[in-house]
Amino acid sequence: MIGKMRRKVAATLPERDADDTEVCIFQSPSKTRTLTIQPWKGSPWILPVYALSNRKDKDSHFERKEAQCTIDTGNEQGNIASEDFVFNQLGYTMTDLSPLTDLEQRGGVAASGDKVIPLGAIHLTWYHSRSARVFRDMRFLITSNPRCDLVIGARSIEKHDLLLPPNLVITPHGRTVLKPEILTGIMHSV
Repeated sequence: MIGKMRRKVAATLPERDADDTEVCIFQSPSKTRTLTIQPWKGSPWILPVYALSNRKDKDSHFERKEAQCTIDTGNEQGNIASEDFVFNQLGYTMTDLSPLTDLEQRGGVAASGDKVIPLGAIHLTWYHSRSARVFRDMRFLITSNPRCDLVIGARSIEKHDLLLPPNLVITPHGRTVLKPEILTGIMHSV
């Protein structure tokens, strides 16, 4: 029976391009999302996105700049933009920054344990190249972190429904499996 179920689920997976290495399915009773992992990026949680710069092109449209964007479900401190990306690539200046709240001025703690104090905040418009959704005026805290251009934190992930919560349970034997009601939902939709 499990083999039949796996074949039915596998039959619903989209075909992969030659450059794709893996397809992950996030399933809930009402939604299915597919995430294709591209080998040249190495992680499904670091995505190429485009942010609109402060500069305009010849047609008076804001120029788009590519950014490496990390989706960080463990970040409860807010969205983060690197100082280099905001000032050098997007062309913003210190006068474009918004003031920090009292809580933001106290800073936060990075996963490494280091204290991080933002330089200021900025509202950016960004989008993923494979999506029609545009996130306008999203607030980002600016830090000197050179490891990433943008980080989308847990609150924005939830608010904008960027990821579905995992539908996994751990069995008494220590195996991680899909919740039974999710399997039932998959079977009814096949």
